[in-house]
Amino acid sequence: MTRFFKHIILFALIFFLFSCDSNMDRRIKLASKPNSALMQDRISTIQFEASQKKSIAIYHFLNRTGDANLNWLESGIVEMLTSELAQSRQLIIIPGLQINEAIQNFDINSFAIQDSVTGSNLAKQINAQVFINGQFRYAADSLYIDLELREGTTGRLLQKVIEAGGGLENVFSMINRISNLLRENLQINLNALNEIDVNKGDLTFQSLEAFKFYSQGMKLQNQLYYEKAFEQFQKAVEIDSTFASAYIRLAEYYGLRMDVEKRKAMLEKAARYAANAPPKEKLRILGAKAITDGDIFEAIKYFEQLVDQFPEDADAHFQLANFYQFQIGRSEKAIEQYETTIALDPDLKLAYNHLGYAYADIGKIDLAYAALQKYIDIAKDEPNPLDSYGELLLEQGELDRAIKMFEKSLDIDKDFYPAANHLVTAYLDKGDTRKAHKIVKELIEKQGPVELTVNPYLLLANTYIVENKYNKVVEVLEEILEQQPEHFNALLALLIVDPENVENRKRIEAIYDKFIESESLENITPNMVFIMVRFAFTIDNYYKKTDQLLTMLLENNKDPMINISAMAFKEILYNDGYIDEYTSYVVDFDEIITTALNQMTNITWDNYWRYYFDGIRQGFYNGRLNQENIEKLLAFSESIENRHFEISMLMALASIHYYKQEFDDYKEIVKRTGAPPESKWKYFGPYDIEKGFNQQFYPEENELNELYHNDNEGFLISDNDALYDGFIDFKKICDVHYNSAVYAVLPVWVPSSRTAELRLGPTSPIKVWLNNRKVVTQNDYQQPILDRLRTKINLNAGQNYIMVKASNRIGEMGLYFRITDESGYGFDDIEFAEKNETVAISNN
Repeated sequence: MTRFFKHIILFALIFFLFSCDSNMDRRIKLASKPNSALMQDRISTIQFEASQKKSIAIYHFLNRTGDANLNWLESGIVEMLTSELAQSRQLIIIPGLQINEAIQNFDINSFAIQDSVTGSNLAKQINAQVFINGQFRYAADSLYIDLELREGTTGRLLQKVIEAGGGLENVFSMINRISNLLRENLQINLNALNEIDVNKGDLTFQSLEAFKFYSQGMKLQNQLYYEKAFEQFQKAVEIDSTFASAYIRLAEYYGLRMDVEKRKAMLEKAARYAANAPPKEKLRILGAKAITDGDIFEAIKYFEQLVDQFPEDADAHFQLANFYQFQIGRSEKAIEQYETTIALDPDLKLAYNHLGYAYADIGKIDLAYAALQKYIDIAKDEPNPLDSYGELLLEQGELDRAIKMFEKSLDIDKDFYPAANHLVTAYLDKGDTRKAHKIVKELIEKQGPVELTVNPYLLLANTYIVENKYNKVVEVLEEILEQQPEHFNALLALLIVDPENVENRKRIEAIYDKFIESESLENITPNMVFIMVRFAFTIDNYYKKTDQLLTMLLENNKDPMINISAMAFKEILYNDGYIDEYTSYVVDFDEIITTALNQMTNITWDNYWRYYFDGIRQGFYNGRLNQENIEKLLAFSESIENRHFEISMLMALASIHYYKQEFDDYKEIVKRTGAPPESKWKYFGPYDIEKGFNQQFYPEENELNELYHNDNEGFLISDNDALYDGFIDFKKICDVHYNSAVYAVLPVWVPSSRTAELRLGPTSPIKVWLNNRKVVTQNDYQQPILDRLRTKINLNAGQNYIMVKASNRIGEMGLYFRITDESGYGFDDIEFAEKNETVAISNN
C-alpha cells in the first residue's frame, strides 16, 4: 500500500485498532536489532508490567432465559466485561476479533465453547492465561448471571460467580460488581502498578437500549460485517446521543471508506462526550481528534499519556509509533515503539507493516524486508502484505519482482485498489505505457465516472505525462475540475503542467481568498499554513494577504505548532522586505514552544526552507537580517538534540559568513554539516527517459573516476560555491524539464578508511553509487526532508567517487546530501574534492 495512501487511511487504522489489546502474558524479550533500542528508563517498567499481567479471553454467555429478545445479551455481557476489565493495568483482554477468528478456525459453536476442555484448547491457541464462560437466566423474577473463570492451560475452575440483580435495568451494576470480584482475584497489587480505579457502569453506557445495539454492532464488527455493524452503531447514537464509544465506531467506519468529512463529524461528537468513555479509550479519542485537527502538540500529549498510563499495552505503543511515523516523520522513534508493540504482541499484523516502512526510511532495507515478510507469514490470505512487500521492491527498483507481488495481491482480492495503483506505477517505471493504460482503463470502468472517483483519472493523467502528451494531461485534469471545481491537487497539477493558464490561476486565487476571508480558523492545520503560504509566494501581490492570514492565526490560535509556523513565515516576509515588523518567536523558549519545536523534524525544502534561505540572503543585503535569532535557535536546537533544526541553522549561519566574505568561518561551519556545495559536483544531463526508471545513460557506462575526468561528454559545473540551503537543485542547475534523468559525480577524499552515514532527502527517484558500487536505490516521489533517508557507507582511504542519478516525471528534482558520522555531524578531515584539487573558496 502506498505511503500516501497509508497516510490517508491512518485515521481509519487508528480507530480499527482501538479494541486491540496485547495477547501475550510474558516477559518482553527486547529486540536486538540495530537502531531499535528502547528508551532505557522504560525497559524495566515495561518488563515488570508485562510479567505481572494476566491475559483473559471472555468467550460467550448463553441465554438461558427462554426469551429470544435477550439474545443480544450473549455478546452484550461480553462487551460490558471487556470494557470494565480493559481498564486494569494488570489485565490483558484478548480482542474479540482475535477470539472470533480462532472460533471460526476451529469450527466451535456457542454451546461447545462452554466445555472446559474446548475452552482450554482455544485458550492455548490465543495465549490466554485464563478464560471466562457463563450464562444468564431468570429465577424468581430476578436476572442471574452465572460466570466461571478457568485456568487457560488445564481448564481448572478458579472462581465461580453467581450474581443476582433484579430486573434487566440493573445489568450494568451487576457487571460492575462481577468485574470487581474478578479483579480482586486476578490482580496482584493495585498500588504497585498505580491501578486506575474507575466505575464505568456509570461512565460509559447511559442507555440499556442503546447499549443493546452497540453490543450487536461490536459482535458484527468482530465478524468483519462492517456494513451491518454500522447500522447497529447508528441506532445506538440515535437512542443515546452522548454515546462516545459508538461514535468512535462510526468514525472508524467512515475512515475505512475514506469519507473524511463524516469521519471528522463523528470524531467531533466522540470527543465532545469523551468524558463518558473509559480512560484508555478517552485518551485515544482525544489523540485521534487532535491529529485530525492538526493539533500536533495536543496529540503528543494524549499519546504519551496513553503510553505512560498503560506502558505494557501493545496498542498504546502502536498508536504512539503511528504518530511518530506518519505525523512528524520521526522514523527512529517510531521503530522504538513498533518494536515494543511487537515484543508485547507478536500477532499485531499492522505493526510489522508499518515497521517495514520505518526501517526502509532509515536505509535498513534488510530489516524492512524481514518485517514485511513476517507480515506476509501471519496474514497469508490478505492482499495488503503482498502489496506492501511489492511496494518495497518497487522502491528498490526491482520492478519485475514487484509486479509479481502486486499480481499475487490482486489474485487474493481483484478489487484491491492500492495494488492496482502500484501495478500501474510499476509498468510506467518500466516504460510500458500500454499495459499501464490497460489497467487504468479497467479501474475507471470498475470505479465509475469522475464525479464519483478521482484517483483513477489522476493515474490516467500520470500515464500521459510519461508519454509526454501534455495536452491529454490537461484534458484529464479539466475533466476532474469540471466535476469538482475546488479539487486542489488537480488545480496545482494543472498549474504545473500549464503554468500560463490564467483561468486556472484565478481559480486557485479564489480558493485562497476564500480561505483568508473565512472567519473560522478552527480547522486549520500547520500543514495547511505551509501549503497556502507556499502558494502565495508564487503569486504576485499576495504578500499582504499572506501577512493578514498569519496575523489572524497568531491572534486567534492556541496551537503552538501553528503559531511557530506563522511566526517563521512572518520572519521571511520581514527579511524579504514585504512587512515592516514582527516579533521573533525565539525570544523566549517556554515549555510549550520547546516541546513543539522538539517535534518539528520534517519541515520540507519546497514548503519552507527554500523561502527561508532566500529570506536570509535578502535580509542580509537589505540590512534586516537578525543573526542573533539564528544563533539562539542554533543553541536551542543543540540543547534539545533536534538535528533537523541544528543543521539547518548551521547552514544559515554559514551562509551569513559567506555573504560577509568570512570564508574561514564559513568553511569551519560547513565541515560540521557534512554537506558539499553545489560547485563540488560535476553534472551530466539531462537525458530524456523513454524506457523507465532503470534506463541507463552514458554516465552509468563508465568507471566513476574516468567519468569525472572525461571532458569529452557534455557536463556542467555549478557556479554556486556557497553551501546556501544544502539542497542540490538539479532542476535549476541542469535546466530539467519532464521525464528526465540527471547524473552528478562528487569526489570525496579522506585520509583514512571509515564507516560513514550517507544522509539524503530526495524529491524524486534516485540511485547512488560509491566507487562503482550501487549503495542506494529509492524509487518514489516524496517531499524533500533533510536526512529522510539514511544508509551506512564505507569510504576507502584516499580518493572516493560518489555518483547520484535523479529521475523525474514532472515537478521538482533535487536532494539534500550529507556525509556524516553516526551522530549526524560532518568529518573534519573530509574534502569534497580530489587530493590535488584546489579547495579554496572564491567569492562570486
